[in-house]
Amino acid sequence: MIAIALSAFTKYEVTNRVKLVEGPAAETLKTIRGEFDIIFIDADKPGYKTYFEIILEKGLLSKNGIIITDNSNLPTTPNIFFYSSEIR
Repeated sequence: MIAIALSAFTKYEVTNRVKLVEGPAAETLKTIRGEFDIIFIDADKPGYKTYFEIILEKGLLSKNGIIITDNSNLPTTPNIFFYSSEIR
């Protein structure tokens, strides 16, 4: 998947605007600094709640930013929708 994403970023000439971060999600999120307008989470579904908590605690999401999650409607994904009021 990483190779496909990198190929698309190169093809559409957005490598200077998009940062792809690979690694264990919880550990990797703790090392990231800055604010981001878009955060896309595609990781182990049971960990989504933890990832939201880290993102919010570290202030990684910009004021008008958005978090996009993959397959958040699966039964194995914890209910993350309660975070929407905190993020707004």
